[in-house]
Amino acid sequence: FLDIQNKPQYRVHTFYFNANYYALMILFVECMCIYKFFLATTLKEHVYYTLAGVANLFALFLTGGRVAWVGLAVGVVVMVFVNRWWKTLIAVLGAAGGAVGLLALKPGLIPRLAQRGFKLERRRQIWQAAWLMIKDHGLFGGGPFAYYNWYEGYKDLYIATYGLKSYKKYKLGISAPHAHTMFLEPFISFGVIGTLLIVTYIAMETSKVLKLITKNIDYTLASLILGCCAVTLSFCILDFPILWHQTGPFLFLMLGSADMYKKELKKC
Repeated sequence: FLDIQNKPQYRVHTFYFNANYYALMILFVECMCIYKFFLATTLKEHVYYTLAGVANLFALFLTGGRVAWVGLAVGVVVMVFVNRWWKTLIAVLGAAGGAVGLLALKPGLIPRLAQRGFKLERRRQIWQAAWLMIKDHGLFGGGPFAYYNWYEGYKDLYIATYGLKSYKKYKLGISAPHAHTMFLEPFISFGVIGTLLIVTYIAMETSKVLKLITKNIDYTLASLILGCCAVTLSFCILDFPILWHQTGPFLFLMLGSADMYKKELKKC
């Protein structure tokens, strides 16, 4: 039966590190389905990409993701807005509002949401431990998955700082593969210096994407790139599934695809 429990072993993750990493890749696929739908010229193509999108929505449900649905809504709104489909944008916003209302009345439609809601107590515990790590290694960081490699060594410091009662509040303590937010994890993994380099690169590539829109070069491609960025940012507020070899490289390849218009961009 389709009752997706909270435990990782009951959530579909296929060959990804965990279900949330798989959920983010599904969101990227959804963005690509929408992109192809925008470019479709026949009814057959429209039906094909609609069915593909629906199939992936079912897969997204099986991951048990909660934040992923928020990311999906944000990504769709961004893509429709950039493509200037104003009537569709109104319909999407209406559908999103209706979905929120329906979940408020029947949260059991997403089992994990009904069981746990959007409780942040466990994440807050992880964030507190992450902050201790940043104070020690904030300049250069410790490389990808530094949090996972370090948290065992921070148990005593955590207890001394926040108290034993806080540490014992959850059975898992402060254990986690990462810091579960883009506001902390980059500084643990890459430090201030590494994070600034990454942000600089992203800003440079984003400026090219924006020129695709402002100069009317290819706003449909721009919608795909910005849609993928939007779902990532939305997802990574309370998680960080972009830090994985299937999701991270895909986003950077997508972000760099504006360079297919290198000649046109040089003229701008």
